[in-house]
Amino acid sequence: MSTAALTPILGLPRSRFARLTRVPGCRPLFKSMHVPTHVPMLMSMLVSMVGLMIASIFLMTAGNVHAQSGKVTRLVVAFPPGGPVDFVARMFAEQFAVELGQRVVLENKAGANGAIAAEAIVQSPPDGQTIWFSSVGAVAINPALYEKLSYDPIRDLAPVTLVANNVEVLVVHPRNPANSAAEFVAMSKARSEPTVMASSGIGSIPHLAVEQLADVGKANFLHVPYKGIGPAITDLLGEQVQGLFGDVPGLMVHIRSGRLKAIGLADGTRHPLLPEVKTLAEQGFPGVDTNNWYALFVS
Repeated sequence: MSTAALTPILGLPRSRFARLTRVPGCRPLFKSMHVPTHVPMLMSMLVSMVGLMIASIFLMTAGNVHAQSGKVTRLVVAFPPGGPVDFVARMFAEQFAVELGQRVVLENKAGANGAIAAEAIVQSPPDGQTIWFSSVGAVAINPALYEKLSYDPIRDLAPVTLVANNVEVLVVHPRNPANSAAEFVAMSKARSEPTVMASSGIGSIPHLAVEQLADVGKANFLHVPYKGIGPAITDLLGEQVQGLFGDVPGLMVHIRSGRLKAIGLADGTRHPLLPEVKTLAEQGFPGVDTNNWYALFVS
């Protein structure tokens, strides 16, 4: 759909809409959507997509989402506070409220790798006032992981837009002697007890990255799932676990402050914010390649 066609729906001047949908320094995923090349551009990217997100919701709910005085939009997040999904969702919600001209209330419904939040969305009225902010796990992985789910992503959910793509980085406590993923795996093999690896939940992308590395590297890992990456990060900072994979944006503050140490990247190329961190393929572990995308859905 053209900018001219979307402008009447949004009620925005054409010049303002053009400004919102073009952000220098961002690489396009689709004709009218962008993802950031680095974290400092994250807010700009989210602002740039607000117009299209609103337009998509309008179209997919047959016009039932027009901003009305007193209306409240619920943004349901599939993970607890403190993690990268929650971090991005909160930045998005603030600007989304401005563009809608109504309150946007963020609700964290953690557990079962996003399935609890998905159930809340499916049970909500299909009026576009309740929006699900989720990562890939609950949408694309849970159906293959669980024999019985209370929702069917294809039948019960309508995709609105992709928000971001995220690369996973392997981090450990700074007191951990391993300075690379290769050293970390070698240490796990030498220990009699398994190396405890945390994740944001069973079937999450961080969990799959742990399993991929264990398989390729023949590492001696013990997976411990959490209800979101936030609590897992807290336990890694407290040295209750030995390592975890997490989205680069959500871990950068801990890496830059020296509270966590990045030792490997689960991607085909190095990250511009972590140019000194080798990919896992460079360290002898090919095939450990992840993309923990975030997207919006309605019932």
